[in-house]
Amino acid sequence: EDLLHLGLLATSAICCRVTPIQKAAVVAMFQRLGHAAIAVGDGANDVSMIQEGTVGIGIMGLEGSQAELASDYAIPKFRHLVRLVAVHGRYCLVRNAVLIQYSFYKNMVLALTQVFYAFQNGFSGQTLFDSWTMTVFNILFTALMPLILGIFEKDVPEELIEGNPRLFRDLSQGQGFRPVTLGFWGLASVLHAVCIHYLISATFPQSDTKAGHTAGIWTEGSITMTAVIVVALAKSALVTRTWTWIPAMGLLLSLLAYIVFELIYSAFPIFFGSGNYYAVGPALFGDVKFYLWSVFAGVGMLMPDLATMYAQRQFRPTYRQVVQSAHAQRQKGQPCNRVSAPPSISEDGHLPIAVHL
Repeated sequence: EDLLHLGLLATSAICCRVTPIQKAAVVAMFQRLGHAAIAVGDGANDVSMIQEGTVGIGIMGLEGSQAELASDYAIPKFRHLVRLVAVHGRYCLVRNAVLIQYSFYKNMVLALTQVFYAFQNGFSGQTLFDSWTMTVFNILFTALMPLILGIFEKDVPEELIEGNPRLFRDLSQGQGFRPVTLGFWGLASVLHAVCIHYLISATFPQSDTKAGHTAGIWTEGSITMTAVIVVALAKSALVTRTWTWIPAMGLLLSLLAYIVFELIYSAFPIFFGSGNYYAVGPALFGDVKFYLWSVFAGVGMLMPDLATMYAQRQFRPTYRQVVQSAHAQRQKGQPCNRVSAPPSISEDGHLPIAVHL
């Protein structure tokens, strides 16, 4: 216990002539307090320590390949550790945070519209959406954007991360994934589900199709599903910070997949024992009111989100947003204030957090 308290007070320590088991014990000692530990080694005597750490990193060297085989990540040189942790590790945290929260969001919007519809039908158990559309919602209609966010998302350029260590520190303290951010995503899903269901249900009873026939429950369900998909995809566009042809293509393919599925599914009188959607697709896509609902869902319902994001960025920006703005102004050739490192971090970006074993 004395060694633990002393280690917490020190910024760096050197443990001499320790056995492999003792190396692992030092790592486990700090992890008992809930800290994440990175164990870095280059030889067979470091295997126990590498396996004990939250993340084990092996350095390819002249002492054999045992360390890299036992590690989670292997790097050629020790100097590559900064980039592995500060750049790739940070990007991984950003991508996982957005991916998890967005996945919860889009599924909550889909589920809550069903919940609110239950109040309308007297909790009879009648579903608003066809079973096949709900089945392919996550595997076809909204599958690409979470995948793209989880692989290609970059909130700031790589060169800015290495020069601003605070960008790593803020995220390590839970800035991107904490109860507050989860609460905002949950609140957004509830508000969007309320707007989608009650605005459509309020205008739908007086609606008829282009041919003059009164629309039924599956037509209303198809319109609601379209609104859910449009809102979910538009929300993914709002949280995307790196715009290239990849997310643009993902949005386009997702919308195209939904349109093609609707047309093909509604073309069969019986589709795997279900005939609910027969002739629904052509009737919808030929009606101008369907496009008005879709545009209003995608634009109107996300205006509060856009206004909130704008106000937060203008009046209470995070350090990451300050760095983003400074970088954008610098690229445009406009003068900008230098973003300085916090007092606890040196100007050269060195973080005194190492324990040498």
